[in-house]
Formats: sequence, structure tokens, C-alpha cells
Amino acid sequence: MKNKELDLEVLASQLAYAQDAVKELQEKLEEAKKEAQQPWEPKGGDWPVRSDGTIVFNSNTYSPDHGCEFKTKGSAKHTAPWFRFYHRLCQLAIDLNSSGKVGGDFGVYFTGRWGYQKYIPYSNITCVFETQEAAKQAADILNRDEWRLPQ
Repeated sequence: MKNKELDLEVLASQLAYAQDAVKELQEKLEEAKKEAQQPWEPKGGDWPVRSDGTIVFNSNTYSPDHGCEFKTKGSAKHTAPWFRFYHRLCQLAIDLNSSGKVGGDFGVYFTGRWGYQKYIPYSNITCVFETQEAAKQAADILNRDEWRLPQ
């Protein structure tokens, strides 16, 4: 009779342990679901990159959700030329688009020389021009001025 009581105590202990483990896994699953539902936001850091590509240390100028702050100086340094490039491309679009805005169905692409076309599926981030003529003018300017994608 004593062995059966010990067996029951062991089983009860194992059951309690298993129930705790299941509860812990359920909590982790719920947390993972919440995280999966949250939209991605940049975390920020101590190395902001200004729109002109200048890197400053801990200026508290930007909010992390602006996407301008980086955790390391190396990340900021690598990204800075892209900031400058894209801001300049947007300014070019503003100058060439009749509305004076950024955005449209035409973009530019680089394959050793700059070209243009309507909606570029693999690079639609450069579809900032409203008309084919504006995109052609942009490609001509980019080639003339020897713009290159940042490395």
C-alpha cells in the first residue's frame, strides 16, 4: 500500500510539473503571437544619420521610429551614403515632376548606366517620377553627373 501511495505522489508531482511546463509554453506562445502582430519599428541607437549623410553621436535629434538612428557607428557609416542618395533622388523628382511631388509610375535603374522605365518591379522604390519624360530626364542627369549607387 505504501508503494502505491509513493507512486501516486510521484505521479502527482510529475503532473504538476507538466502542467507548469504547459502553462509556461502557453504564455510564451501568447507572447509570440503578440510580437507577430506588432508592426516592425526601428529600435534606434546612439548613431543618428542626418538626411545629408552626416553622422552624429547621440544628438537626440530624431525619434527611433524615424529610422535615422543606428546601434553602431559602423551601421550608421554604411547607411549614410544611401540616405544622401535617396534624398537627392527625391529632390530630383520634385524638380522634374510637374506636381512638385515625389511618386509616380516611372523609375530609374542602374546597370552600369542609368535607365528608366514604367514601374520597376524589382526596384519600385525608385518609381518617384510621374511621367516617362521626367524619368528620362532623370536618367540623363544621373548619367551626365555620374551618379552611382552607394556601395
